Amino acid sequence: MRHNLLRLSGRTILIALIIFEFLNLINILHFSLDFTWLGLMITSVLAIATIEIISSNTHKHTGEPVQGIVYFMASISVFFDAFSDIYHLYSRFWFTDNILHFLGGGCVAICFFSVIRAYIHAGKIKLPSFSLIFFSICAASFTGTLYEIEEYSESYFFHTNRLGDAFDTANDLLMNNFGALTFCVLIFLFINRYRIFHK
Repeated sequence: MRHNLLRLSGRTILIALIIFEFLNLINILHFSLDFTWLGLMITSVLAIATIEIISSNTHKHTGEPVQGIVYFMASISVFFDAFSDIYHLYSRFWFTDNILHFLGGGCVAICFFSVIRAYIHAGKIKLPSFSLIFFSICAASFTGTLYEIEEYSESYFFHTNRLGDAFDTANDLLMNNFGALTFCVLIFLFINRYRIFHK
């Protein structure tokens, strides 16, 4: 029941964001941003599409969809990115970008941690604890790299200046990886005590 509620909440947040962003993109709504509606909408669409694909494959191979916390964590990460953009926190506070990349990297790492752990519990793969953490961090790092490629592509093709200053991309990747490492270690240390990923 708890996981179903988290799953429903995550889907609802992402779908609502996509609708809101699309209405602004086609100028029906007129909220202003630090960056672009196109960038926000691409992030939201890719987030929900990726989670649904992963959930479908996880259900097929393990008999269970991904845990509800995966949907919820992904939606919260995307929501705070959009919130900070809409309310101009990126331009008002220099540390906003660092915090959100740290949290975003952590959220993505937890999502992959949960998915990989589901395959381990189903007996589909065998990984020691260190490898579970390592591959979760690698997956989060790869996802962060794809996000930076999206920023570069948008800036290159649409001249939107999503790339920031000369240190922005490297700093974003650093914070993504640091967040992923921190969240994975913490979740691993407390997982059995708090039973976060248990059904």
